[in-house]
Amino acid sequence: MSLLDYALKRSASIHFWHSAEDIDTWFAKAILTRARAISIEIQKQGVSTGDCVALMLPTSVDLICGILAAWGCRASICIIPHSLGESSGKMDSLKMTHIFELIKPKLFIHDLDETSIFSELPTKKFHCREWQNLPDSENFPDKPQINDVAIIQLTSGSTAYPKGVILEHSQVDANIRAIVARLKTSQQDHTVSWLPFYHDMGLSSLLISLVGDFPLTLIQTKYFMRDASVWLRAITQQRATLTHAPAFAYALLSRQKSILKKYAIDLSSLRYASIGAEPLHSKHLDTFNAVMKPFGLLDCVLQPSYGLAESVVAVSFNSGEKPYRCLSVDIDELQKSGHVNIVDETQSNAISLVSNGLPLEGIFVSIRLENGELAKENQQGFIWISGDSLTKKYVGNVDHELFQEGWFNTGDLGFIYEHEIYISGRAKDAIIRSGVTISPAYVEFGIENFLNLKSGRVVIFSIQNFSKAREEIVVVIGLQIPKEEQSELIKKISIYIASEMGLQINRIQFVSPNQIPRTTSGKVQRNATKQLYLKQEIFES
Repeated sequence: MSLLDYALKRSASIHFWHSAEDIDTWFAKAILTRARAISIEIQKQGVSTGDCVALMLPTSVDLICGILAAWGCRASICIIPHSLGESSGKMDSLKMTHIFELIKPKLFIHDLDETSIFSELPTKKFHCREWQNLPDSENFPDKPQINDVAIIQLTSGSTAYPKGVILEHSQVDANIRAIVARLKTSQQDHTVSWLPFYHDMGLSSLLISLVGDFPLTLIQTKYFMRDASVWLRAITQQRATLTHAPAFAYALLSRQKSILKKYAIDLSSLRYASIGAEPLHSKHLDTFNAVMKPFGLLDCVLQPSYGLAESVVAVSFNSGEKPYRCLSVDIDELQKSGHVNIVDETQSNAISLVSNGLPLEGIFVSIRLENGELAKENQQGFIWISGDSLTKKYVGNVDHELFQEGWFNTGDLGFIYEHEIYISGRAKDAIIRSGVTISPAYVEFGIENFLNLKSGRVVIFSIQNFSKAREEIVVVIGLQIPKEEQSELIKKISIYIASEMGLQINRIQFVSPNQIPRTTSGKVQRNATKQLYLKQEIFES
């Protein structure tokens, strides 16, 4: 089925949470009526089969109706971070320009004013206020086919420079149906989500509720960022049974027990809370469970998962019928030889790795060595995936070498133990913070401009600090500078990165420019730089 088919059959309502006293409820019939009218209007704007409609709207009924309207014209959608339209920075302008050059939308639907820095974009624009009083329509202009492109998902969340994952209706349908089956949803379920729709996990909240036909409560992300307790307050009031979020959100609320006590939080209705989108540490999960137990959270509710946009949203989920599993592994042996040696958790060299559950129905997982050979049993390797929900390519066919004979190299390191997936590291360059995938090239470019350095003088990468149960971000800068001046410059760089890119850096190291490894063509080798750093073979200038 196409995603629009599910919407046409839907009976459950969608609620938009502003506060406990202000919840805007839209019935399924009213959403369809509005979406059909908008679909007719955007067809008049020239949108038709195979086109892409870019949407820059906050989480709202307008956004959902815009999505359905585009599908009703057999067009695909690409949701762009609304925050890009609320600022005027040079980096945001570059991001937006890159995104539009990438997806080449036929129409840009937005709620920005004319003073926006994006008012000069050449794409045809359509302000959502223009559809407030449209006449009703009996039907959508067209009906999407299962092999039509449904979504162009930007891989880098709110950061540039992303790739565009091309997802057909059939691929999205396969993945979402597999999730619904694993979660054993019914029309008695109710999901609460604060995640933005440009995030694949955020958009999945709508898609899962469409396929499962159960109520959905949506909270604008800005409300959560102002006060994270709004998430649990909405779960309490709506008696929600399902929710999901990146690891940072659970860790944040674990530190707010005293605040939560003021709100009479009751999590006893929850039966499944998935956690993913970034590296997971058992310490954080155990802490959340312990803090939330007095608020009614049951033992099996919190469940790690593994996914990526290239497979729509999910690769594996735990069943929810038992607590998630942890393995104590010899970290020295894992890093040295890749062998998974199960040890007692009290050993000094033991680390606890979290199971991400079994692969979903229709998804196949293979662990391979760097040379492409299959890894042995209990051996770490690169995670490759295949299946009905896997994208066939990126926009522009970039990084086509990652796709081989129906398989995709995720770039993540991990292993399979008793059929369950464990993530042990990330070999690919991408960095994930607060559930957002960050392009290293984007940060490197910004620092080089800030310091007026030549290209290739900055390298950024992440490392796993298992002793502190966190991922740390390291910046290596090829700049020779007196040691007495380094502290002040590090402070300035850190402030710049935090303000311009919303990223916190754990360590900045200055080295001689010729210490940064490069290919024969002069390209920076991030992983090689990372290995030198870990081996302490790259020294401060």
